[in-house]
Amino acid sequence: MLIGYARNNHSKANIDLQVSELETAGCQRIWKDLGSGADGNRQGLNEMLSLASSGDTIMVTHLDRFARSHQHIVPILKLLEERSIAIRTLDGRIDTSTVPGRRSMNLIARIA
Repeated sequence: MLIGYARNNHSKANIDLQVSELETAGCQRIWKDLGSGADGNRQGLNEMLSLASSGDTIMVTHLDRFARSHQHIVPILKLLEERSIAIRTLDGRIDTSTVPGRRSMNLIARIA
């Protein structure tokens, strides 16, 4: 299943744009959060991660909508990899369902 995640710090208008883009991309369900990406206790993200299953792909508009810090993204990437869940960005820069995409994500996570 293609599922989406949208997050923005303040603006509901911006999150609505993300949701629209994710719907257009074919996401069947979209979780949302308003608040800092560095906050590891985001209700929408936590619920999405608990319900996502093997073979699902999580789509975000941009990687910084998903996580803002190395400490936050690395454990999530490990969890997704263990559960065979891919992550893909709408801009096409990240797609962990592919070998090059997994390498790119690991590099980005190290730099973040």
